[in-house]
Amino acid sequence: MSKVNWRKYKTQSAKMVFKVVLIKLPKPYWYLSFLVAAMTVWYVAHKQIKVLDIPLPRILHFEDTCQTSNVSNPQSLVLFAPNAHMAKKLMSSLCNNSIVSKQFGDIVAYWQTEERDILQLIGKGVVDLMLVKDNFIQAFGTDTTYGYDMVAAYADYDANLMSIRERPLITKEYLLGKRIGLIDYPTSRSGYIAPMRMLKNLDLSSQQVDITYAKSHRELRHLLVAGKVDLISSYWQEEDEKLLSRNYITPLTERISGSKWYLKMLEQNTDLRCAVQTVLTDLAAETESPRYYHNIKLINPCEGPAS
Repeated sequence: MSKVNWRKYKTQSAKMVFKVVLIKLPKPYWYLSFLVAAMTVWYVAHKQIKVLDIPLPRILHFEDTCQTSNVSNPQSLVLFAPNAHMAKKLMSSLCNNSIVSKQFGDIVAYWQTEERDILQLIGKGVVDLMLVKDNFIQAFGTDTTYGYDMVAAYADYDANLMSIRERPLITKEYLLGKRIGLIDYPTSRSGYIAPMRMLKNLDLSSQQVDITYAKSHRELRHLLVAGKVDLISSYWQEEDEKLLSRNYITPLTERISGSKWYLKMLEQNTDLRCAVQTVLTDLAAETESPRYYHNIKLINPCEGPAS
């Protein structure tokens, strides 16, 4: 018998034996045999593959902490600001404030540029001091639920249609078919609410314009400069002079309410309120860019300084 025929004979014989064994075995043994085979395969594979139990790193980090002079105090003051520079500057000033140090052992600072992430902090009332738009407070009713009190505010500003090469027109004929960049969140006044209201007033549907959504005002500007949109709806800031022209912006009809500082005042903690207003005033005086944050108005200011 040749080698090929012999191999074929052995294979067929083995199959026949296997079939006979399976036929004679009761069904419970079939299940047991299958289970044993499956466990054997898993064990062999597990031995061959090295499993590493390493926690995933945090890709984004938007938090910092400093200790006051009262390190034995377990209480923390949590603040939120729109950018890292402001958050860390405010955190440091609060840590060095004597009144704040009497009441708190550390200051925790959060910051984030995307509006959708702010909701996680505001909606649960975990922040003691925060800079937000008043529509966030109104949407959640946190002023009554958590006792947030407005302590300072920045000026109102315009929402603008902004272009690269021409001054935009607020007409149906001009905007028809235009590529427009907006903010991908319905609470953004200048990036969503005002321009959507403009389109509605002009009787323009979302199908009659080409809307591209961005996650932030910075991303909107990137889309405009890259030529991916014809227009964006946003606010004007001093650094826009580097890439854009004031001659090519058109204010929308409604002005946008400025950001406001809110302090959680579940108790009548007037000392803390005065200390926070003092720190915010000093922070505004030191802020050079953007100039928008340089001018701050205190709400019901304290009579004397708090340090």
